[in-house]
Amino acid sequence: MHSGDLTMCEPAETLGTPTSVSSAQVEKPTENPTNPMAMTSLPPIDGGFKAWSFCFSACMLETLIFGWNDTIGTFQAYYVSHAPYNQSSTAAASAIGTSSQAIQYIEAAILVWVFQRYPRAARPAMWAGLIVCVGTLLASSFTNRVWQLILTQGVFYGLAAGPLITPVYMWLPEWFVAKRGLAGGIIFGFSGVGGQVLLSPKDRPATRTNTIVCRFVMPLVIGLALDRYGMNWTLRVWAIVFAVCAGLAVFGTRPRIPIPQTSPTPSDDESSFPFLEKKYIIRLFGNPLMILMSAATFFQSIGYFPVSYYVSTYSLYIPGSSIVDSTITLGLLNISSAVTYAGFGKICDFYPYPRVILWSSLAATLSAALLWGFASKVAILFVFATIYGGASNGFPGVWAAAATEIGGNLAFGVLSFAKGIAVVIGPLIADALHGKDIRTLQKYGSFGFTNVIIYVG
Repeated sequence: MHSGDLTMCEPAETLGTPTSVSSAQVEKPTENPTNPMAMTSLPPIDGGFKAWSFCFSACMLETLIFGWNDTIGTFQAYYVSHAPYNQSSTAAASAIGTSSQAIQYIEAAILVWVFQRYPRAARPAMWAGLIVCVGTLLASSFTNRVWQLILTQGVFYGLAAGPLITPVYMWLPEWFVAKRGLAGGIIFGFSGVGGQVLLSPKDRPATRTNTIVCRFVMPLVIGLALDRYGMNWTLRVWAIVFAVCAGLAVFGTRPRIPIPQTSPTPSDDESSFPFLEKKYIIRLFGNPLMILMSAATFFQSIGYFPVSYYVSTYSLYIPGSSIVDSTITLGLLNISSAVTYAGFGKICDFYPYPRVILWSSLAATLSAALLWGFASKVAILFVFATIYGGASNGFPGVWAAAATEIGGNLAFGVLSFAKGIAVVIGPLIADALHGKDIRTLQKYGSFGFTNVIIYVG
């Protein structure tokens, strides 16, 4: 993966999400005919205070939103083991995280097209998203029922997070051209939806140092805070941190090219959403490879997400384990997937991606059957989380290779949609299979997880 054109507004004929903005386009003083003189005084691209301010502000937003998503399993382990939330089912507790993540996966690409049609709505939407995110976090801290958490920490937070981060994907091509790969590595290194779905295949960054730090440290810090201060104050303090940091980040996240006072209105026969036109739907879904990749993504995801939500809970059942062990388990699951996400993409440059899918699926199946099934000690669970997380959730790393054969970046939106549906369905199936009355160590499949392990494998 290297720097190149970031396709943020690709022509409909390529079935993509946005087209690339070349350096020539960005620098042409006639690009905005409504104010040609303003173009001559635009801040420089690929450098300068404003460009790097945008980069690091966008990185801050990505960290706050998607780093928080990596703590979902930690919160679920807390909810199922602490009153009054433990009075609800595990399925209800898992719905908090699944609803939030599913909404973010599904809405990401849609919001890009909405803001392209109504560009002046982007910044007000960011502020509105920030206010709602902070409000939902604060509201969550005063809840005493799981259904209230599903609405606040789940649905409304997920809906608000999308408008807060989506303009970053639109404005990045305006600020960076030659150094877009570097900027993308800084911003999307935290492995958000945008890094997987909305960056062009050439621009998905191989730099994952900040991903590793974020995906391991965030669950650990939140887990320690929950253990020491409880859920209420953890959420309140995080809401304050989120409000201050995200507020500063929104100030620094601005378009380089001024938005016209009036936006052109498409003609009656011009669709604001060309990806919904019949001819493009037929071209995309008429491709057998698209159907196969969507199915593979869906089935891989309905196996991975139950593990990401339940592995922390399983860890707490092991005699002698602690909340720290639980959060380390989740951190290892996250960190390994961050490494293999980049690794699978690199491997697909010289090795057939169907074989990468085959070998990664085999590794995930064997690790679940042989390691999780016999995980009577935390150390074994650590090894399982590392191997399974890397083998299973590195799967989106092959999307770029598959997309080149499918026909465009719209494939990433479709695959993301399939993953978003699996976020909801997978944990529900796992919860139905979980033997909730069994809380003892067994030779295989302890604590009622036998059927879950077989299902995941």
